[in-house]
Amino acid sequence: MQIDPLFILYVSDPDASARFYADALRAPVIFQSPSYAMLALGPSARLGLWHADDVAPAASVLPGGGELSFTLADRAALEALR
Repeated sequence: MQIDPLFILYVSDPDASARFYADALRAPVIFQSPSYAMLALGPSARLGLWHADDVAPAASVLPGGGELSFTLADRAALEALR
């Protein structure tokens, strides 16, 4: 079963954060907008950098908070993991 993790950090400046992490992790930026950037951390893992003011629902720790999510193939994969 393949589990694709997405690590999201709440940041004050997605552009600056994307440049920093791209350099520090030697990871390519694969998506960028004014409020969000995403870097590839290998074949399936991703790092998202979300502008803290745009997090919805609003987070209680800004910036500095974050999320961890996983993408699975389907509901059966979710049930098998559970």
